[in-house]
Amino acid sequence: MEGVRDSWAAAEMLQLTGEDKIMGRFDTVIGFMVIANAFSMAINLECVGAQSASTLGMTGGLAICETTPVLEFLEHFFAMVFGLELVYRLYRIRCAYFREPWNWLDFTLVMIAVFDLYVMDALLADTPAHNATTLRVFRVVKLARVLRIARALHLFRGLRVLVKACSSFLPSLSWSMALLGLCMLSSGLLIGNLLQDYITDESQDIEGREWIWLHYGTSFRAIYTMYEITFAGNWGIYARPVLEHVSHFYCIFFIIYITFVVFAVIRVITAIFLRETLEAANNDAELMVQEGLRRKATYIHKLESIFNAIDESQDGLIDEDELNELFMDSRVTTYLETLEIDVMQSSALFHLLANSDGQITCADFIDGILRCKGPARAIDQIMMEKNVRRLEEQIKILMGALETAEIIARRPSRPSQNRPARRMIDDQITLLATAKVTDVQRFA
Repeated sequence: MEGVRDSWAAAEMLQLTGEDKIMGRFDTVIGFMVIANAFSMAINLECVGAQSASTLGMTGGLAICETTPVLEFLEHFFAMVFGLELVYRLYRIRCAYFREPWNWLDFTLVMIAVFDLYVMDALLADTPAHNATTLRVFRVVKLARVLRIARALHLFRGLRVLVKACSSFLPSLSWSMALLGLCMLSSGLLIGNLLQDYITDESQDIEGREWIWLHYGTSFRAIYTMYEITFAGNWGIYARPVLEHVSHFYCIFFIIYITFVVFAVIRVITAIFLRETLEAANNDAELMVQEGLRRKATYIHKLESIFNAIDESQDGLIDEDELNELFMDSRVTTYLETLEIDVMQSSALFHLLANSDGQITCADFIDGILRCKGPARAIDQIMMEKNVRRLEEQIKILMGALETAEIIARRPSRPSQNRPARRMIDDQITLLATAKVTDVQRFA
C-alpha cells in the first residue's frame, strides 16, 4: 500500500483543501475587481479630460460625462470591497498578513482610498484656493490610487511568474545601462565639442545653427540626443542635418557609433536578457514543482481513462483476458506508446501489474505504470539492494539454524581446495532431503 500511496502523491498534492480553493477563487475575484476599478478610473479620466478641453474651447474625450454619478458610486463601491477584503485577510491570517511586502502595498492603497473618499473632501473644503502647495499634495495622494492596478500582479499566478522572471535580469540591466551610459556620455561630449565651432560661426545659416544647438549645443542636449539615437531607432533624423549643414565627414562618427553601439552592443545585451530570463524561469523552484505536479496529475488522469476503458465489466478490476483483448487494437497500443508504455508483451505486463489475487486494481495499474515509465530510479535500486541484503541475512540465519539442528552439515571455515563448492552444496541438499521429518519439526 505504501507504493500505491507514492504513485498518487502528485495528484494528492494538487488537491487543495476547501479553504485553499476558496482563497484561490477569492483572489481571482479580487483581481477582476482591480481590473474593473482600473477601467472605471480610465473612464473617469476621459470625463475629466473632456471638461478640461471645454475650458480651453476645445473638444476632446468621450461624451460620457453624464456618467459621473455612476463613477462616484463605483469609487465608493470599490473602496468598500477592498476594505472588506482587507478585514477578511486580517481576520484569516492575523499578524502574518504584514510579513509580505505585497500585503503592505495593499494595506497602504486601501488606506489611501479611504482617506481620499472620506477625509480629503473635507480637508479640501477648508483649504484656501490660493494654497497651491497643499492642493498639489492632496492631488498626489489622490493619484496614488492608480497604484492599485499593481495589485493585479500578485493576484494572478501568470503575472506573478512574469514579474519574477523579469526581475531576474535587473543586475544585468544595471551593468548594461552603465556600459551604454559610458558610450552615450563619451560620444555626446565628443560630438558636442566638435560642433561648437559651427554653432558660433556667424557666417553659417541661422536655422542650421539653431537646430544644431537644440540637439548638440550643451552636454545635456548632446547626451540626450545620443540616448534617442541609441534607443529610438530613428537615428537618421539626428544624423542627416549634421551631414547636410556641417560636414559629410561626420558620417564616420555616426557609422562607428551605429555599428558598434546601436547594432552590436544592443543585440548582445538583448541576448543576455533573454538568456537570464529563460534561465530564471526554468530554474524557478515553485514553477518547476507546479509544472511537474501538473504534468504528473495529467498523466495519472490519462491512466485512469485507460483503466476505465480496459475494465469492461466496470467492477474496478482487470483480468488478463480483458487486458489482452484491448491490446489487440492497434489504436490502443499506439496511444499507449505515446504515453511511453511498452505493450509488446501484454502477458508480462499483466503479471508485473497484478496483485496477489491475480487481478489489477486502478491503484495497482497506475502504480505499476508509473514505476515502469522511464529509466530505473536510484531509490528503486537502493531498495532492491537493501532487500537483497536482508534476504541474504535471513538465509545465513536459516543456514546456521539448520547446522545447529544437524539437518545439514556444518560449513568449513575455509572451503577445501580438494572439494569443489558445488559438490558441498549438492551434499547438503541431499542431506536436507533425507532428513527426518521429526528433526524438521524439532527445529520448528
